[in-house]
Amino acid sequence: MNIDNPISYLAEQKQIVLHEYCAEQSSLATEMHLEGTVRLAQLKDTMVTFGYHPVHFTRLKRLQVLVDGISFHVNESGVINANSIPSPDVFLTVMTKVGEMISLCIEPKVVAL
Repeated sequence: MNIDNPISYLAEQKQIVLHEYCAEQSSLATEMHLEGTVRLAQLKDTMVTFGYHPVHFTRLKRLQVLVDGISFHVNESGVINANSIPSPDVFLTVMTKVGEMISLCIEPKVVAL
């Protein structure tokens, strides 16, 4: 199922695909790529401020967090995986929140001239 990307202002894709993740739970998953590098330590601190409990895997350069029932994995290079998505509507709402937090912690890609 294709949906408009709620954080298209940060991401490479204007639309994303929600795939079936777990048929037994009727949940969906997706992946998107941000246009920049994510400062994971800052993102962790930002998410804690908003009341979430992220786990920062420093060696793997990845952050994992559960936001309103959806599991997110964000890596330093800007790849976001989301799973356990109950519906597109819930995902849009939650991804908008996550996007606001990430937007505070992203370094745009620098293009060499």
